[in-house]
Amino acid sequence: MRKSTSIDGWIFFAVAALLAVGITMVLSTSYLYAQERYGDATFFFRKQITAVAVGVAALFISALVPSPAYRRFAYPLLGLGLFVLCLVLIPGIGLSRGGARRWLPLGGFAFQPAELAKVSLVLYLAHSLAKKGNKVPRPHPVSHAVCERRQAVSSRAR
Repeated sequence: MRKSTSIDGWIFFAVAALLAVGITMVLSTSYLYAQERYGDATFFFRKQITAVAVGVAALFISALVPSPAYRRFAYPLLGLGLFVLCLVLIPGIGLSRGGARRWLPLGGFAFQPAELAKVSLVLYLAHSLAKKGNKVPRPHPVSHAVCERRQAVSSRAR
């Protein structure tokens, strides 16, 4: 178990910059449309801020979960992801919007099972690669040599 959680500054900066640009773009592109349609120019902006707040809260909560917990749930989540992907195809359960059946109704929200499937596939692949360890083939010697050469050249340039 980890004693403390450290934050990678570059990843934090990249995520914060992308969030700031995204929120700015939502406000600048939807301002007039939201004013005409809903009488509130910041309607979509507030929805985006709410989604960002929920996402950041989920980020912090998921950062506190130890990695063995993610490993333990890799297979069940993969099965659940496949199950909900199949549920979408059942008439009466999956919602059809824009001519495509991709949504499941979940209370007052519509849930897109492909998002759960993406996360579960990433967790499964990470677990599988970590479990196999040394059995995973290493890069081809030529590509490995090219990568080492690039690292040597870039370290000399500094």
